[in-house]
Amino acid sequence: ILTKLEQYDVAGAAAALLIAAAWGKLPMPTLPQSAVPVFPVATPSDDMQRLVTPVAKALASLGPVDRALWAQTWTKAGLVVAGDAVTTEVAFTDTRSLRAYTSLAIDIAWRRIGRHQPGEIPGLRDAVEEAYNAAIGRDVVPVDASMRQRFKDFAEAVAWAGMNGG
Repeated sequence: ILTKLEQYDVAGAAAALLIAAAWGKLPMPTLPQSAVPVFPVATPSDDMQRLVTPVAKALASLGPVDRALWAQTWTKAGLVVAGDAVTTEVAFTDTRSLRAYTSLAIDIAWRRIGRHQPGEIPGLRDAVEEAYNAAIGRDVVPVDASMRQRFKDFAEAVAWAGMNGG
């Protein structure tokens, strides 16, 4: 047990160290900076970049972790759709199934994993919807190889908007 005098000495030494550290006279250890997540995405065509500019603007205020999650989600969604025709049973028969899949993928990744609430990021939903409609169209049509490629290009552009466009 410390005597009163020893307690004052310890408290005084601690106070002196805090003051010295605050004035920069005492070197302080630094903690390692956490790595900023980076998810490499392909650079889309100029037309696709223009198409997703509103998406990029809506995502501009997000931090790097959310941007990486966004990019991963959309890149993987594009890969799934692009690879759909390699099996004997095609999952995406028409654009309604593409739209439903996209909604489900975003719901699981963006909302459940990323914990983002619908409408939380102003303008994002409308920007993605407009880009989707411009790239894929509003009509219900069968999904063929060219439609799968258009979706993949669209998804990669939306991923790019999150990582690089904002």
